[in-house]
Amino acid sequence: MLSGRPHASDTAGRASSTFVRSGNSFFAMIFVFLAFSVQGGLGSSDARATGGTITTFGDYVIHNFTSSGIFQVTDPSLTEVEVLVVGGGGGGGWGYGGGGGGGAVLSSSSKTLSSNSITVTVGNGGNGGQTYGSGLDGGASAFDSMVASGGKGGIGRGDGGASGSGELGGGYSEYMGGGGGGAGGPGETVLSNKGGDGGPGVESAISGTSNYYGGGGGGGVYMSGNPGDGGFGGGGSGGYYFPAATAGLGYSGSAYTGGGGGGGAYDFGPGPGNGSPGGSGVVVVRYKKKAASTPSVGSSDARATGGTITTVGDYVIHNFTSNGTLAVTDSSLIEVEVLVVGGGGGGGADYGGGGGGGAVLYSASKTLSSSSITVTVGTGGTGGWPSGDGGASVFDGVVANGGKAGKVGKGDGGASGSGNAGGSGSSSRGTGGGGGGAGGPGETPDLSAFIKGGDGGVGVESAISGTSDYYGGGGGGGGRGGGISGNGGLGGGASGSSFSSYHGSAFTGGGGGGAGDSYTGGSGGSGVVIVRYKKKAASTPSCTTSQYLKDGACVACATGTTSAGGNATECTASSSASSPGAPGSSPESSTPSPSPAQEKKETAEKTRDSILADIADPAVQKKAKLLADAAIAGETVQILSAKLSAADADAACASAYSKAAVSSGKGACIAKPDTSAAAGRRRLSATTYNVELMFKSSEVSDDALAAAANELKANGVEGVTSQTSVDPMQELKVIPGIDTNKLQTFDREAKDAAAAAPSSEQPPPPPPPPSPPPPSLVEDDDDAVVGPGGRLVACVAAMLAIVLVV
Repeated sequence: MLSGRPHASDTAGRASSTFVRSGNSFFAMIFVFLAFSVQGGLGSSDARATGGTITTFGDYVIHNFTSSGIFQVTDPSLTEVEVLVVGGGGGGGWGYGGGGGGGAVLSSSSKTLSSNSITVTVGNGGNGGQTYGSGLDGGASAFDSMVASGGKGGIGRGDGGASGSGELGGGYSEYMGGGGGGAGGPGETVLSNKGGDGGPGVESAISGTSNYYGGGGGGGVYMSGNPGDGGFGGGGSGGYYFPAATAGLGYSGSAYTGGGGGGGAYDFGPGPGNGSPGGSGVVVVRYKKKAASTPSVGSSDARATGGTITTVGDYVIHNFTSNGTLAVTDSSLIEVEVLVVGGGGGGGADYGGGGGGGAVLYSASKTLSSSSITVTVGTGGTGGWPSGDGGASVFDGVVANGGKAGKVGKGDGGASGSGNAGGSGSSSRGTGGGGGGAGGPGETPDLSAFIKGGDGGVGVESAISGTSDYYGGGGGGGGRGGGISGNGGLGGGASGSSFSSYHGSAFTGGGGGGAGDSYTGGSGGSGVVIVRYKKKAASTPSCTTSQYLKDGACVACATGTTSAGGNATECTASSSASSPGAPGSSPESSTPSPSPAQEKKETAEKTRDSILADIADPAVQKKAKLLADAAIAGETVQILSAKLSAADADAACASAYSKAAVSSGKGACIAKPDTSAAAGRRRLSATTYNVELMFKSSEVSDDALAAAANELKANGVEGVTSQTSVDPMQELKVIPGIDTNKLQTFDREAKDAAAAAPSSEQPPPPPPPPSPPPPSLVEDDDDAVVGPGGRLVACVAAMLAIVLVV
């Protein structure tokens, strides 16, 4: 018996404390589903296929099939998906017969589709046994070539049924039934005063949160003793018989989990005591949203061969996911950028810690030793007894070692290939340490508090591929059955598990997850080598002496000026040239040249635009443009930072603007996961983000920045800080992926533009107009009309009259 463990419902979040036994699981799943729907939206425009109920979560689109249907691809580029297939649970047996076994659970992180139209079958749960009978078997579920068998029915007045994946049910004794086998482990044989618990299901986070599927049903009992609990993954609890207290029925397996039905209570005859039906199965399919701009493949701009070739902006990228050769075809290509990631270590077994992530080595200016470079991509270490280390990846003398395997038995996490240590585990407490990541150590569990496996260490971030990604995350530590496993680190690290294992993500060097008890740990993810370089520049034209070079083209000099020709960028006065507007001069040649200040600004902006073209992430690109424009204008920038919890980066930015009471049209926002708070948190989960709002000083004053910071604090936001008068060039230099040579050129050009800009000081106000002449005090002679002087005399006379009357 797994003493003190929660019901299957607890893994999905308890819907209400008033729900009983496995009924919680169904309602909790409904609430989780609704939460996804609110966050991502139903029928998302990001969907690349139709079929099932469609939701989005983070970067993923999820199709949830709770009944049979068709998965129809609408985007031809979608050829590979992740899939979870769960068979229906078997029904519980009549009379203290064991609960039906949970359905089989099959998962694939990279299922290649056989066609654009895939038939999806969802198996029904088997009915419970009636009057001495055994429960019926659950139906099989299928997706393409993947078939998950249904669980076997519990035997009437006997043993628990086997799961669809072959795990046996527990044995019975007089008046007490054994538990049904689960997809992840066998059912429990009865104890002295208790029916057998159902076997555990298998854990998966494909829906966006971690849930169990395929739990076995609990065995029923008669008169005395306690019925068996349903296993993790929707297994129904067994029933018990006591006259006037209950009809002896067990509890049904939860729908869409493949959980086995609970066994009924023995009654010495027909009537009450029938077994309960198993839960129906489910098929879940997910894939990445389509990228906003798909890079071209096999670009004609390539200056070498080898790997998968794409272009992003001004760069050509070679992605090596297996061994190969970079063969240079353009002899002028002698220097490249390169990222080398070793394979992740395998996860350990028997509470073993997650394998360490592979090392990550990056060079922004690697000089090639020859025109033919051998590339080696390290394989991920296997999970087993013992687990294996990851293989090293190599590019022209740059070697990234593989991650070390997680320990078997003791439970320590393996070190990363770059030397960051794994966390310590405890075999006596049944919990493993997290594997070290390329960017930080693995977590050691706090054994004085709630038992949980350690999270894997964080990997290292790079934007060399055109988007910002993490590599070399450590695997999460495993936990004893019923405990909580550690999360994988950012960078492909796999989560730990209490039962079956999870593998590190391919081509990331992520460590494999540790497993619980006697289960085998997950394999590490393979490494990767990424090489990129600039497209070959177009040839520069040679201008005549009557032209100058601007933006790569020859432009006519103004009348009266000439240039030195060739690549000259300005024209100077010429005494022999005709004056502007002279006969024979063309309108184009008489157009005045731009002012020196405007020329310097345009030069800096041209280099700025070239820098922005190298940045694929729109948010980072917007930040870089704000900084560059501030540098050109000679301004400083204002920075407001905070920590906010949100579903994704866009939501975190929107929340920051709202809570700071600042218009979202101002400045730029960058939100990144708070790796210091949760280094190993799964990317799919809502998390805490470090949010940075940046403004030009002309856009937000010091007082306005202080007011925005106070607004954030008043709204309960933590980690609020502000910086004034920040040098924009210093901020530009820390943005990853920017060409250092371009940045040096831009720094010089921006300073020249700022120095040449006209003064922003206001001219002094004009002198006041002269005072008007004193008015005439005499009466107009021409028409005896009272003039200015007459009006004054009349006014004085009226005042004297008033005084005399008073």
